[in-house]
Amino acid sequence: MDRVEVAAVTRNRHRAAVLLGADDYDALRETIAVLAEKSLLADHLTGRAEIEAGASLDAAALAEIMSAGKPDDE
Repeated sequence: MDRVEVAAVTRNRHRAAVLLGADDYDALRETIAVLAEKSLLADHLTGRAEIEAGASLDAAALAEIMSAGKPDDE
């Protein structure tokens, strides 16, 4: 797992601000958006449950399924 790089700015020995890397900030905003939107959160939880139940495909299996429906000359 990657570490989030954070720097705290203090004033009078109390944290006044936090500096966060742009990628970490973007990821945090996306997480907040998913958690705030009930339908996105429901979809996320459904997907997690499906993965835990083994209802997922790896890249090779997905490619095989996708190529099975395509004509050979495409």
